[in-house]
Amino acid sequence: MPGAPVRDKLGICVEPPDHVIGLKRFEQYIFRTQPEGARSGPGDLDLIVYSLREWMRLVLNGNPTVLLPLFVPESEIVVIDELGAELREQAHRIVSCRAGRS
Repeated sequence: MPGAPVRDKLGICVEPPDHVIGLKRFEQYIFRTQPEGARSGPGDLDLIVYSLREWMRLVLNGNPTVLLPLFVPESEIVVIDELGAELREQAHRIVSCRAGRS
């Protein structure tokens, strides 16, 4: 697709209970149309889905990139559920001053 931009998508999910209180662990899922280490080009997809706990850890450590789901225009949201909407409504309680320094 010449001229098509790279599609960067970021998502947040709630881990299944066995990943929170059990021995399994989930922090993030990454999907790229290009292999790891290769530069993305026109029409490529770069997707990362963070667990809610990992996402919150990154937010509280001041990572500004992961704040985007809180402030992206609704027209850009692909899927959102009730919990996601509540998270966006509580953005003022989540954002850390550390993000400004990053």
